[in-house]
Order: sequence, then C-alpha cells, then structure tokens
Amino acid sequence: MKYVAGLTLTRHYAVAALRLSAAGVNCLSWTQHTANARLHRTTGELPQARFERDERATLQVLASRPYRSVAPLQAPSAPQPGLPGLPDVQRRSLTIYSRIAGVRT
Repeated sequence: MKYVAGLTLTRHYAVAALRLSAAGVNCLSWTQHTANARLHRTTGELPQARFERDERATLQVLASRPYRSVAPLQAPSAPQPGLPGLPDVQRRSLTIYSRIAGVRT
C-alpha cells in the first residue's frame, strides 16, 4: 500500500509542477504581451519603456553568495500557550460532526 501511496503522491507533485510551470509561462506571456504593451494611465508610457529608460541602469548583479546575518541566531522559543481572552478551538474530523447530526456516510 505504501508503494501505491508513494506513486500517487509522486504523480500529484509531478502534475502540480507541470501546472506551476505552465502558469509561469502564461504569466510571462501575459506580462510581455498585455501588461507591458498597454499605456499606463497615470504616466502615459509603456511600462517596459519606462523600466528600460529609468530603472534598468540602477539594477545591480545579484550577490554571489548569501548575506551573513547581522543578528545572532537564536534557538526557537517554546510555543506560547493561546493568547489570553481567546477561546480554545478544538479541531475534529468532519465525520464526527456527521455522526452527531445523524447523517450516514
């Protein structure tokens, strides 16, 4: 059974990755052909033209390695109990509510 569950999860993640990849392609296409092709109502310019003229020259190369944190790393603190004054919410399976309501599943 673990093998079947593993295959199902693997397939699920593969499909999700393909959908995400397709969404990225669609988003990039929309940005290039729609968003950057329209005149901006406030500036009266194409966003891509304004970016190339005013912004691109100020961009710099990404850092070659991650920045070192200035703050010392701290061990995570113990979880705090619920905030005072807030109710304690119990989490239950929906089947329990069906049983309470007398609904057959």
